[in-house]
Parts: sequence; structure tokens; C-alpha cells
Amino acid sequence: MKFHLAIGFLLLFSMLSYAASCNDIDIRLDDVSIEESTTDYFDFTIENESDEDFDITEIDAGDSSSKFTVTVSDYDNTIRDNDEGDLEIKIRAFSVSSNHGSEGFVKVRGRFDDDKYCSFSAIGTEYFDVTVENESNQCSDIEVVASNVTMDEEDVVFEDIRIENNSNKRFYVDDIGIVESSSLLDVDVDDHDSSIPADDEGELTLRLESEEVSSDRTVSVKVKVKGHFQSGSSCSFSATEEDSFTVRIEDGTSGEFVGGGECRDLDIGISNLEVERGDTVTKNFVLENNSHERFYVDFVDVYDRSSEIRSESNGYDKKILAKAVGTIGVKVRAYEDAEIDDYKAYIAVRGHFQGGDSCRLSGNEEDFKVEVVEEEEETEFVVPALPRYSDYCRGLIFSAPATKTIQQGSTISLNIENNTAYRATIRFKGEGLEVEPSLLSIPAGFKKDNYTISVFANNTPTTLNYEIETYNCMTKKSTRIVSTTVQAPVDDEEEEESVEPEEEEQEDVLQAIAGTAFAVLGANSVNAGLLLVAAVALIYAFYVASKQPKTKKQTFLK
Repeated sequence: MKFHLAIGFLLLFSMLSYAASCNDIDIRLDDVSIEESTTDYFDFTIENESDEDFDITEIDAGDSSSKFTVTVSDYDNTIRDNDEGDLEIKIRAFSVSSNHGSEGFVKVRGRFDDDKYCSFSAIGTEYFDVTVENESNQCSDIEVVASNVTMDEEDVVFEDIRIENNSNKRFYVDDIGIVESSSLLDVDVDDHDSSIPADDEGELTLRLESEEVSSDRTVSVKVKVKGHFQSGSSCSFSATEEDSFTVRIEDGTSGEFVGGGECRDLDIGISNLEVERGDTVTKNFVLENNSHERFYVDFVDVYDRSSEIRSESNGYDKKILAKAVGTIGVKVRAYEDAEIDDYKAYIAVRGHFQGGDSCRLSGNEEDFKVEVVEEEEETEFVVPALPRYSDYCRGLIFSAPATKTIQQGSTISLNIENNTAYRATIRFKGEGLEVEPSLLSIPAGFKKDNYTISVFANNTPTTLNYEIETYNCMTKKSTRIVSTTVQAPVDDEEEEESVEPEEEEQEDVLQAIAGTAFAVLGANSVNAGLLLVAAVALIYAFYVASKQPKTKKQTFLK
């Protein structure tokens, strides 16, 4: 009897696995945006969740607006079982005086391989939102952001300014406009990004040259930009958001011309390090640029003159802004048979300033001591932190949540205020974390609440560290990252005890199903017998399910 019942179940599952339904066809659409007076193509998908191939006989697409048209461009004629096909929709947008939103729709009809036909109404109509954007409104999304500057008389400095593109399209910079309020200061464009991606920012570098003054003077500078979007829509100087900043020119008592950067403006913050015999340590030294020009690091060499240790470079910042700091990484290994002693290692740095003057730092002034010590048993080595960390940096205000609960990816809001006269840098680091962006460069005078970063956690719990650097100061903050929920485990023993129906009831039901089904089969009514087996088997399945206890699931906040 049980053998016969098993065959009946196999027939039932075979019938069910190939029974296609019109509900198995799912049209997947997303909301879209399109610029006015343009034509664009959008890719969607049609899913076939059945076990039969589906042949599309027709796709109908349309809209309910006079500001755009929706038509079918291309699609896959056949969608394989348990697969998806591509659908390309063409949208043509007309001119609008302001942003306009309405709906488009898509309908599909076709036939499965088992000859089951699905009409438009059987599958259903899917809708999606279409927004036609008026481009003249987006010129205000282009914004110049500048900070005040202080410089000496008869001096030359280079100042970095941001151009923010808050639109959803790439912006191309055609021209930069500069207006100075006094002849005591000459401002020229040194360099700028030619294009800025959507929702991103570009960099504009200005060259400021001051004249001799008899007393401290303040000059106002206005910066504006014009350009065009990728679609060709242009933005004039007056349509974008300009910004102004002041330049304070200080009267020098010595009358000495400072000019561009010099080697004496660079300083390597060196400290000694300790390494166990047979081990390797790494450390970051600070390279300070006290000049008014950016310094580009072309080459770094870390070496020693000993056969007991091996010293080498471990990465470095290739560009250091004016009045800012960078890092030089070093790595030192003590050999297994190294003698316990003190050794010297050296750093050589070669680079050039933005104005073109080159500089090399090397020799005995750039050496540091390496102390080789005995290996300590059962002592976990901790990589030294960046040098000169403080509890806080004067003038730099930074706050972040102590704990953040996420599922996999989320955003974290930061409050940042740089009241110093120098640019600050924030690096985001954490084990098992991906952070966008991974670094923030904060100009002097910058202030923003609820600045958001995106965090993706591969595993939790973990810690997101903020390494904050500004001129002559470094500090650290952190946020603990935890996951949202976990499932309570199911009691296996309790589950096993509750799923067995009584033996006598099983036997009675088995006999009833088998006898009824094969009596029909014996009467040469094969199809009717199969259907009866299916029906009785389903009744039996519900009967068995009614005997099983229900298991509760609990969710615990972690």
C-alpha cells in the first residue's frame, strides 16, 4: 500500500511541477526620470517563475500624459522556465515649464509551452512613474564653495575651491569667472576639473598673488562658474550659485618675500620604534607641509645600513596640500638571529612643489632609532597608532553616533565644523566595512550638520574608526556597528516528538488512498484516477499537517 501511495505522490508532484499559471509571469518596472526634449531608453525585466517556457506574442506600452510618450523598443521573444527576459522601453519627453510627473504602463500576453494561453488581463497591467525634468531648474544645483584666506604681502599661494554638482547629471565646466575688489590682489585660475559627475564635487585651484601693503588689508573675491549638462542644456554665470571669500593680506615687518614653497617648509615627524626579534612592525610618520603650495611626493625610500634588520617603505601620501599633513608608512623587520641592540634607519623623501621647485629630504637629520628586543611569549602585538593623537583638536568639531544598528548597508550622519585656518582630513576605516567615501577633505571654515556617509558591513559587530587630521593635530573617534535582528533557534527535540502521527491512523489513510485510486485505474480511467490520487493525496497532506504542532519564532534585538 505504501508503495502504491508513493507512486501516487510522484504522479501528483510531476503534474504540479509542470502546471504553469499566468500568475507566474511578472513584469518588473522601476520609476524613471528623463530630461525634457530628449529621447531615452530604459531596461526592465519580465520574469517567468513557472517550469514552462513562455513565448511572448505581444507587449503593449503606453502612457497617460501629453508631456511624454512610452513605446516598446525591444524584448526577448521567449523567456525560459524560471528565468527572466529583457524589455527595452523607449520614452520621448517634450518641453516642460517645470518638472512634470505621470505614469506609464506595460502589458504582456503570450503562451506557455504546455499550450496554456495568457491574455493581457490574465497577466495584468504594471505601472511606473515617469518624471520629465525641466533643466533650467537644475542650474542652481551647481554651486561654488570657497573659504577665507590669510596670506602675507608680496606672497603667492594656491587655494583649492569646491564646485558642487548636486544634480543627477554630469556637468561640464566651460568657464570660471573671478572678480577681485582691489588691485592689491591678483587671482588667476591655476587648474580645475573639466567635468563633475552627478551628485559629486570637483576641484578648482586658484593662484593668489598679493602686492606690498603698508598695513593689513582685506580683499573680497567672487568666484562663479558656467557650463553645460551632458544633455547639452547650458547654465550661465548668473544661473549657477556663486560664492565669495575674503583674502586678508598681512603687512610683513621684515619685508622678506616668502614666495613659493621651500625645503625648509617641510618637516618629517620621526619617532623611534621597537621590534621583537623575528617580527615585523609598521608605523606611520607625519610629513608636514608648512608652505603655501601643494607638495607632490615623487619618491620615498626607507633603508638601513645593518644586516640585523630590514627597513622599507610601506606606502605614502602622494599629494600634501598647503598648510596640511600627509603620512609616510615604514615597515621594519628584525631577523630571527638579530642581536638585541639599537639600530638606525633612514628616510629619504624626494618631491616638488606646485610652483615647480624640487626638494629632497634625507641624511642624518631624517633617521630614527630601531630597538630590537627579545620576543615576548603570549603577547599579542598591536600595531602602533598614528603619532601624536590627541583627545580633541582645537577648532575642529566632529561628532558621530556611538552605536549604529544596520542590516547590511546604511548611512551614518556626521556633524563637521572646521573652525581652524587649515584643511582637515577624515579617513574612514573598519574591519569588514566598506565606506563611501573612504576619505573626506574638509576646507577651513567648512560647517555641515547631518553629512551622510554610506556604510556596508560584511560582518557584524565591528567598529568604524574616524581618523581625523588637521594641522599639528590628530584625533580619533569611532562608531560601533551592530546588526539588526537574529532568529531564535528551533528546538529540534521538541520538533521531532511532535511531527509523528499515530501508526494506526497512517495505515488507515494509506489504505483508503491506495484502494480508491487503483480501483479507478483498474476501470481503465487513467486520467480520472490520476486526478483522484492528487485530490486524495492533498487531503491526506492537510490531515498530516493538522497533527503537527506549530513552532514559534522569536526575534531578538542584538
